Amino acid sequence: PGMLDLAAAGDLDVARASDIASSALRGFGLDASKTGHVADVLAKVAASTNASVGDMGETMKYIAPVAKSMGVSLEDVSAMAGEMANAGIKGSDAGTALRSSLINLANPSKEAAGVMKEIGLQAFDMHGKMLPMPQLIANLQKATQGMTQEQKAQALATIFGKEAVSGMMTVIDAGPQKLQKLSDGLKNSDGEAKKMAETMKNNLKGTLDGLKGTFETIGIKIGELFLPSLKKAADSLNNLAGKFLNLSPSMQKTIVTIAGVAAAIGPLLLIIGKVI
Repeated sequence: PGMLDLAAAGDLDVARASDIASSALRGFGLDASKTGHVADVLAKVAASTNASVGDMGETMKYIAPVAKSMGVSLEDVSAMAGEMANAGIKGSDAGTALRSSLINLANPSKEAAGVMKEIGLQAFDMHGKMLPMPQLIANLQKATQGMTQEQKAQALATIFGKEAVSGMMTVIDAGPQKLQKLSDGLKNSDGEAKKMAETMKNNLKGTLDGLKGTFETIGIKIGELFLPSLKKAADSLNNLAGKFLNLSPSMQKTIVTIAGVAAAIGPLLLIIGKVI
């Protein structure tokens, strides 16, 4: 049910929705029983930000395994991706920015480590575990407070890298409170995919899609009923074709000639009947 709701919520086919949800599930090392929650989180992000379900699927391809290895939650990552999407940084671009940012924080260059020490930025707790993203963003805001725009941009570019800095600046500008609120909303998003799916289907397109699905189901049922007879007929034709191929060329020619005459008799009789 979660996959069907996610597909409807994101206007995707079920295969694509399943691929997106299962990739996020595996990337974060979550149990299969959490599939419904993953679908709810992705749907909630799509409803609350400028990111679509498809965008989030692309983002998760890049960030999910790295985030999992550093103990960053699905909800925090999704909230950051949503804030980036609000600034037009979506899909693989958001995923790349987030991945680079986390990797650079965990394994900073000598120059980046120097800047982090200089501004007093703490990214990990005393046990070596990465801080929750809202807290990290709060630390970044505090560390860069009082800097000019140029100084702030230079410091963040050194820490996160030039490719990732634009995305992280977007999240920092949004602020820890907004990020925390979105992340908390994602943690309590059960039923969101179903709710969004019902909204998406409550129109003419949804009704027509439902009708199309009904006809497809009827077609499948009819196919199942006729399949044995069709298979028997196909086997018979295949057997006859094999026998025909085993005949001598002269016999094959005779059969083709007779079949041609038989095919012509029907129209010929119709024409003669009309003339009479």
